[in-house]
Amino acid sequence: MNRPGLHRRRYGTSMAEVIVAIALLGTATVAIGRFAVMTKQGLRERELGTRLSNELLNARERIGAWPLEQITAEHIEELPFSKSLAEQVDDLKWRTIVESISEPVNALRVTLKLECSLHGQTAHPQALTFWVAP
Repeated sequence: MNRPGLHRRRYGTSMAEVIVAIALLGTATVAIGRFAVMTKQGLRERELGTRLSNELLNARERIGAWPLEQITAEHIEELPFSKSLAEQVDDLKWRTIVESISEPVNALRVTLKLECSLHGQTAHPQALTFWVAP
């Protein structure tokens, strides 16, 4: 009961199949390229955010080791920046507020902001507030 042509094999591809395959391959290539660029940009932004946070934490450690009378906004704003961060962003500046507080204990409340610009745009400053007690 073999019918002729029922088990015939195809040995070629049609032009429509080739066009669809090329279109799918092109779409996948473009999508992967965009994904790679966005991933690289996201990793770069994450690295910069980590560097900014580390710079704030390092400044807090340095300031915490100072005598209380040396903890002034002017003195803090003179702190140098790490070389790697200074090479990555422009216009690095410390913005500092130092206030005496009496509640819950007598201490100094220090608010540090790290301002910078990246590619000509001002970045939102990261801020850190901490207390230094005598």
